[in-house]
Amino acid sequence: MGLLFSFHSLTEVFRLKSEKKEWEELIHRSLYNTMNDRFKVGLPNTYRSLLELEIKRDFSMMYDSEIGFRAGTCTPFLFYDLDYEIKTPLVIHPVCGRTASLYDNRTDEREQLVKGLMKEVKKVNGIFSFVFSNKDFTSAKKNKWWKELFSQTS
Repeated sequence: MGLLFSFHSLTEVFRLKSEKKEWEELIHRSLYNTMNDRFKVGLPNTYRSLLELEIKRDFSMMYDSEIGFRAGTCTPFLFYDLDYEIKTPLVIHPVCGRTASLYDNRTDEREQLVKGLMKEVKKVNGIFSFVFSNKDFTSAKKNKWWKELFSQTS
């Protein structure tokens, strides 16, 4: 479980603190996982804000409308703050993509692309992370493949 924090929280730390507090009150436990709702990362400030709030893992490192690993790796890594030359405890989890990036593709194209990426990630013992949307699980015929993919990856 984690917080899908707002775009405005990228530059307004007080808003991020507020969103975190509301989430923790809702789930009755500490928050450790986050993702930005528009997959934006303002380096290094976004990660510094997450560190300040004791967030342990972030899943925002992905492209909004493309498939592929924005960080160039499929393996989680610790955020390294270049300004202070320190390795921080914040773990960045690269995400391969999201279903919305492939809605315009035919099902066979989607399947070929995603299965190919899964195969490459498996070769290097990486982690294949993919973002699904609620609408991917409706009963529409076009969503059958997304449901199958989710079952394979979860």
